[in-house]
Amino acid sequence: MPARVDAILYGVVDWLAGGKDASAPYHMGLGFLAYAPLLFLVDPPLQSATAEGASYGNIGGMPGPCPEFKLADFQVETKLSLAPPPFPIDATQLPIHTGMSRNDVIWTRGYPEELATKAAMLRETVWRYGGAMGQFTTVTFRRDRVVSVYVPPMM
Repeated sequence: MPARVDAILYGVVDWLAGGKDASAPYHMGLGFLAYAPLLFLVDPPLQSATAEGASYGNIGGMPGPCPEFKLADFQVETKLSLAPPPFPIDATQLPIHTGMSRNDVIWTRGYPEELATKAAMLRETVWRYGGAMGQFTTVTFRRDRVVSVYVPPMM
């Protein structure tokens, strides 16, 4: 669901988690120390606080909808968009499949978690998305269309 950013606040130093469960404590997954992270206050609060690769939380740690999320400055261009999605919002839970455009994959799963500019990622032919126990979903593109998707078997 689209949300409006009401305010952007600047932090000093914070630990930001990355990957699918971005609210997980630092010892549960990948993360990094961010200097001057940006705190986005959104309205309406996100009903499902599972923004890929964004650290998020509830003010005061209270349960319920998520009114805020944090990004490092270099994450902003790959995590936020001013463009509408190419398909209905509720379709963003569809699995990645062959024939999808690169833009569809971005809206469905986001950019891969890597240290690169958006332009550099758009030139890559293979994207890897982290998973449990070091397993990676691998998406291969040819001419900006998905030609193969490898999802590791569950252990």
